[in-house]
Amino acid sequence: MVEIVGTTPDAHAVVASHSNKVNDIKDLIAEFEKLCAKGGEGDSQSIYYLRTQYKISLFMERINNYLACSDETIISAGIYMERWCSETRNKLSFDNIFKLLLPAILVSAKAREDEFHSNSFFGTCWSLPLELVNKLECDFLKEIGWDLYISEDQYSTFVQNIRANATK
Repeated sequence: MVEIVGTTPDAHAVVASHSNKVNDIKDLIAEFEKLCAKGGEGDSQSIYYLRTQYKISLFMERINNYLACSDETIISAGIYMERWCSETRNKLSFDNIFKLLLPAILVSAKAREDEFHSNSFFGTCWSLPLELVNKLECDFLKEIGWDLYISEDQYSTFVQNIRANATK
């Protein structure tokens, strides 16, 4: 635990909160890996299909190095991906998660961050052309019904669920 000297008790809460957020991202990545393992093979005809050898954790570390999105943006992207699964009746798989992360994080950053990178920059991070990034974003938004609103209850429930699943 970090020793905070000469501060109010609120500073301790901020440090504890940040520690929880870092664990939440790790738990979310672990949850993605569990869901992908259960998801089976992806639809090779889907725009989201991408066969890759990347580990999700290494990929997310790479993306974080380039994009430096807030934890809230990443958690919100997870909620959007859950919403996508519900709306399309598709499952996450190792064949679709990498291309699903792109529009989920992209729209989450646009909805949550004061400053965010261009679609072109996202394409560079994913090694995809801008035209495909734009199509992924549009298709993803249509498939989730353009619904980017996340209530406090939805956010809290999602975080509680990933924390609970992490302990299983």
